[in-house]
Amino acid sequence: MHEEQNKSARKQLIELRKERQAQLATSPHFENLLHSRILMAIEKIDTIYSLNIQKIAFYWPIHGELDLRGPLLDWQRHDSNRKLALPITKRHQPLQFFAWDDKTTMAKGFANIFEPVGTERIEPDLIIAPCVGWFFSEMQIWRIGYGGGYYDRTLHEYQHQRIQPFVLGISLDDLETDHPLWKPQQHDYPLQGMLTESSLYLRP
Repeated sequence: MHEEQNKSARKQLIELRKERQAQLATSPHFENLLHSRILMAIEKIDTIYSLNIQKIAFYWPIHGELDLRGPLLDWQRHDSNRKLALPITKRHQPLQFFAWDDKTTMAKGFANIFEPVGTERIEPDLIIAPCVGWFFSEMQIWRIGYGGGYYDRTLHEYQHQRIQPFVLGISLDDLETDHPLWKPQQHDYPLQGMLTESSLYLRP
């Protein structure tokens, strides 16, 4: 029963995200706002945590996820050493990230999501993770994903290898939830930050 409730709640959040994203897209200023907020967040995280961010992994947008390709390509163009990466997904395996730019050949992979073809593997300094929803609990920021566990597997693998990328969730204000259904599970990893259209939250 709990699993069915989770599926239903995720579906509702995905529909709310699509609806809210469509509303925001009608604003003539939203694209510029998203662009500036992404670049501001990267710069602030880089400065506060002294990360020297050169490699950013993100995602190919699906189901109403915010499209970050434009602002991240702009970030990349400011320094020839900077690299962007997208995930290649294998069923029940940690994500692996491979280099991407606007000239990269793409092909549909797992779940018909586009993936880069023939590029080098990247170990990112910053991972930007899309969120179906998000919530605060136990003084931490938690991501609600699609339920496949791919980001949690990936972070577990990085922890095992003692690799520590900064993980930033990206979502919308309206997708924050305090529904009692959502509680951190043993296999969940908290986010280090969350970016919405109005705020940047950083873990204490």
